[in-house]
Amino acid sequence: MSYTIAEALTIDADAFETLFNASYEKMEQGTMPWGILGNLTTLEEKKEALLAVFSRSCGWANSKVIVWHKDGVPIHMAAGSIPLKDSSYIEWTYAVYGPDADNSKSWLYDAGYIAQTKEFLKEELGVIGYKIACVKDSTLYNYHVNKPSSSTYYDISEEASENNSIAVIKFTYAEVEA
Repeated sequence: MSYTIAEALTIDADAFETLFNASYEKMEQGTMPWGILGNLTTLEEKKEALLAVFSRSCGWANSKVIVWHKDGVPIHMAAGSIPLKDSSYIEWTYAVYGPDADNSKSWLYDAGYIAQTKEFLKEELGVIGYKIACVKDSTLYNYHVNKPSSSTYYDISEEASENNSIAVIKFTYAEVEA
């Protein structure tokens, strides 16, 4: 198995649609606060609004869209920015996830995926880690705060948030891997 990670300068509509469709049920279960994108009611409205966010994030100086593939299959797409106030972290704002060619999301827990992501973010983007904001106690929150092998790759901490239902989780990559 091999992973490739690259910055997207344009959005591959087919890859986005595949990942959006694979993520939609979880987003509807509470991992995506749709209201921040407007008064969206249908699947198509939500897909178009999120696609627009990803498209606007491509190619800007400190905005980034990163796409992960496993064995040539798109498995993850994330949009975020490297803020000027703290350029040592990328702050992911939106992400869509999908299964690999074997229809599995076990790649989420694969040390190879985590290690290559660390290398890409450090070498290509020059950051020491990343931050995400998510709904506390959601499946996304639980995944991020309970990642396996976390002590090998990064320290996880939670920053104070003005909104008690939103958690800001910070991942700082370790300098030396165990």
